[in-house]
Amino acid sequence: MALLIFVSCKKTKTVDEKPRCEVIQELKIQAVTKGDESAYGTYLDFTSQDRNYYDVLTISLVMNQKYKTEKSFYQIFRAMLAIKNEGIYELKKIENLSQADRNYALHYLTEGAKLNIVNCQVALEKVYRNGYGAKIEFNKSDSIYKILENNKAIGDFYRSNRENKNNVDEIN
Repeated sequence: MALLIFVSCKKTKTVDEKPRCEVIQELKIQAVTKGDESAYGTYLDFTSQDRNYYDVLTISLVMNQKYKTEKSFYQIFRAMLAIKNEGIYELKKIENLSQADRNYALHYLTEGAKLNIVNCQVALEKVYRNGYGAKIEFNKSDSIYKILENNKAIGDFYRSNRENKNNVDEIN
């Protein structure tokens, strides 16, 4: 595990007097050894600009398998797409994944959607509606869309775009 934790270390500017790399390593250690969701979230924030999706995928798999951390479901899916698409996360590029990788990524997205993880529901609704990586399934898309319409945080947006669902494709 120690090798995994120190693989993506780069010397950069300091963060609160500690080298950025050291802060990231501490966050990873807190996340994978204690299941610290706050450390995991902060780690994701720090690494989002680094484009080190292999590291994000690895840590997210640990967080998912060991702690069932909600963020990990979407992060596994997102990292897999980014890895196979030169760091670019676009849902329609799921078709660039091998069938096995696509099934694996969609498994985590589906499981996250079942757990009411909004990012997973949003992405899965788009996958079903647009047929990204699979056949179009309007019944499944509509079912998830109704769930999103009832979400307190984003429901208004989804209800206002009911007649033009392509507008929701503009958000990630």
